[in-house]
Amino acid sequence: MLLAIAIAVGGILLARRFYLGKGDLPARAASAAGPVYDLVANKYWVDELYDATVLKAYYGLCNLFHGFDAKVVDGLVNAVGATTEMLGQVLRLFQTGFARNYALYIFAGAVLVVWLLSR
Repeated sequence: MLLAIAIAVGGILLARRFYLGKGDLPARAASAAGPVYDLVANKYWVDELYDATVLKAYYGLCNLFHGFDAKVVDGLVNAVGATTEMLGQVLRLFQTGFARNYALYIFAGAVLVVWLLSR
């Protein structure tokens, strides 16, 4: 336990000297470490690798699904709305509000049913 405490205190003192002491000590340590410093400072380039492989494929798939949604799904929804609007405009011609017209439609429908059943 004393060894762990000594290592922790030593690390704290070293960090204090490193960052609160002379200003060139961190730069000298980085240049002395060479390519190992770049490897560790860039976190082994894991983020760049993840971005180039996983995220690029993910965003490509997202763009594909966005195009499908914009063209197919929205197109179908708009087609249903346009069809309903057109059907409403056609049916509007037959809804006049006059009982005589409705009686004529019923009579014409009955004649049509009788004619179809008599064939």
